[in-house]
Amino acid sequence: MTNIIPIWFLAQVQASSNSSKVVYPFKKVAKLNCRFTEFDELNSACKQDLPILKTKDYEKYIKQNWGYNTYTRYYTTLWWASYKYGWDVWFWGHQWTDIITAKWTPVYSIADWKVIVAKKALGWWNVVTIEHYIYGKKVYSNYAHLSKIEVKVWQKVKAWEEIWKVGSTGNSTWNHLHLQIDLETPFHPFYYSHKTCNYSYHDITEKWVCFDELAQNTIDPLLFIETNWEILKQIKISTNKVKVAKNPTKNYNSKKNYDKDWVTQKYNKNVSIWNKTVYIGYSKWDIREVQQILRDLHLYNWDLTWDYRDIEKIIFNYQVKNNIVAKKSDLWAGRFWPKTRASLKKDYDKFLANWGEHNYVIIKWKFQVNSSNTSYQIKKISRNNILTREEIEKREYKTFISKYNFELNLNWENIYIWNSSKINFEILSKKHKRKKVYFKWITPLDIKIVTDERVLKVFPKKFSYFKDWPREVKLTWIKSWVTNVKVMFWNQVIKTYKVRVIWKNEKIYLKNWQIYWKSKLYSWEEAKAIAVFSDKSKKRLINIKYSWTYKIVWLWDTKICVKRWRIKSLSRVFKRNCFDSEYKKEITFTYDDTIAWLLLFNYKSSSWKNAQVKIINTYNNSTLATKNIQVLASKNRNISYLR
Repeated sequence: MTNIIPIWFLAQVQASSNSSKVVYPFKKVAKLNCRFTEFDELNSACKQDLPILKTKDYEKYIKQNWGYNTYTRYYTTLWWASYKYGWDVWFWGHQWTDIITAKWTPVYSIADWKVIVAKKALGWWNVVTIEHYIYGKKVYSNYAHLSKIEVKVWQKVKAWEEIWKVGSTGNSTWNHLHLQIDLETPFHPFYYSHKTCNYSYHDITEKWVCFDELAQNTIDPLLFIETNWEILKQIKISTNKVKVAKNPTKNYNSKKNYDKDWVTQKYNKNVSIWNKTVYIGYSKWDIREVQQILRDLHLYNWDLTWDYRDIEKIIFNYQVKNNIVAKKSDLWAGRFWPKTRASLKKDYDKFLANWGEHNYVIIKWKFQVNSSNTSYQIKKISRNNILTREEIEKREYKTFISKYNFELNLNWENIYIWNSSKINFEILSKKHKRKKVYFKWITPLDIKIVTDERVLKVFPKKFSYFKDWPREVKLTWIKSWVTNVKVMFWNQVIKTYKVRVIWKNEKIYLKNWQIYWKSKLYSWEEAKAIAVFSDKSKKRLINIKYSWTYKIVWLWDTKICVKRWRIKSLSRVFKRNCFDSEYKKEITFTYDDTIAWLLLFNYKSSSWKNAQVKIINTYNNSTLATKNIQVLASKNRNISYLR
């Protein structure tokens, strides 16, 4: 029986093959400083066209501003590039292209044809694959980590048709689009098969193995779009590696404005890790370097954790294998010390001799365009010249801090056990000084509350969301103690509170006071003052009910009037003047005569003699404090406000 191909099918294939343009998957993306809020809530000033990264500019990618530029911040990972950072789950590498933008940014099909995958998949989670017919070949565009899928399997789509939105689902650490172009493979999205590429993921991304399999199954997405799919006309692939800048150390020391700490740690061989003894308790950067060496040598297969305990057993086994130590009780067992370093350095030198520390590798592609042979070069970027995740975060922190101020307020610094207090957060723009302009998005890095969890419970411990601009952190105290509450942005402390927790039946006695008043007073002038009390620890008794009865005694011709009312009326009470009948030479007070914890009073003198005031504990008639005041007869003298 003759196979009959439907005319409508041929027409659609022809239309797809003759399509004149492949488009980028975004019409608009969030600007870098706006990408932490949802795309639907951004105004036009916070949106822009996607910056186009040309494959010929891959070298600029690592050289502009030492690797911290618009390209690296939008295209956080490239096809077959090897990285030590990235928004994706694998900190050290990636085979395809990631483009970051705000959550819910619309994503568009890059070309016509039909959806063949629209599902949740392990790792990628929400993933969509579209099959295209181009030049008689099947090509597949893959889109992963989506927050929402808006298409169905077998649905026909057109280029520039919105079919999903950006998210951070699956193995992803922030909102971005994973874009991947596959050729004919058994499944989509394509991933290496151990049958044909029997290497670890670390070897694939760090040692650049299995490029043949990668090139036979995928295409650089940016090259595919940039050449308007002409790359599909390739007639031959040459995978000869051209090593460039084998020893980048020489170039790094001459770079100005580069992160000096990183240069010192990674490239200054005079103070390199090979000259240091490292074990538990040493610098996290030193530990990190040792972990990286062991990982390069396939002795350590986990993430760089900064914790020496994760590699102590590995080093001990290495020492035993190389007859450096015999048992754990031997001196230097498990430590990165001279004999161990010397042995590891020999092994590491062999590793560098085989693989080197390259800036990039050039892969030559030859393909035919308009009956002529064209040679196209692809530069594979090494992680040695890309900033680490920590370095990227450091720059994100500095950028954010330069634009915004944190306003924090802990409502009670003293609190009874099992009661709660709150830290109120506001983030304000530095650009607007005359009015409050709030940050209303998601911070690029987390805000963390670090406390002694044996003393208090915190909720939330970590957050970044400021959609309605204010945030609150609730602190519930479970143990009587004095402890610090640290508020951290990234790994920097932005505020520390010293908080005391007491039992409700605990007795607190006044030992000191602070008074805010005029130290110079004109005769018959009525002045206002506020007194705040503290105990023997000199901790102000805010929100804590102190015990016993006390007296304020005025000497000479000065009198006092204590004002009482509700805390809600604090401002009005402070401004109120007293009647003459309310003034007395001596007043006895307790905590109940204060407003929450503040003693508000007015005072005046009927002469121009200097005066003195005393606070006396009535329990034993001891004087807690004495203050002097200068009374002036004329207003020709200046008045100063002192504490």
